[in-house]
Amino acid sequence: MRNLRIVLALIILSTTLVTSACKKDDNDDEKKTEEEAQKYNLIDNYSIIVYGNTGCSYCDNLEVDLDENNITYTFYNISDNPDKMSEMFEKLRSIEYYDSYVDLPVVDITTDSTHILIQPDFETEVIPLITE
Repeated sequence: MRNLRIVLALIILSTTLVTSACKKDDNDDEKKTEEEAQKYNLIDNYSIIVYGNTGCSYCDNLEVDLDENNITYTFYNISDNPDKMSEMFEKLRSIEYYDSYVDLPVVDITTDSTHILIQPDFETEVIPLITE
């Protein structure tokens, strides 16, 4: 009986430790949000269109990066929208990309000019186009 009490006490203690270790401080979230908002000095006039599809890990990763950095964009799921797929390939032809297969996402960034990017890296290709 004594061993059972010790085991129960250890289970309760370990559960309490794990629970307290997993709790987040709301103030930490507020500090993180303020830091993220100041991470990039975005230009005033830009638009981003992301052509992709659900289940595409590269598309998901780009959306996470954009969302985490409060960068506005429009996402078109080209597997559900043939008009947007045609629009995407038309934009690709404008940069002399004529293959019928393309790695997703395709990103259209418009600032003072238009940039069509295929599976771009967020930090090295997207951010430099929309920051001062």
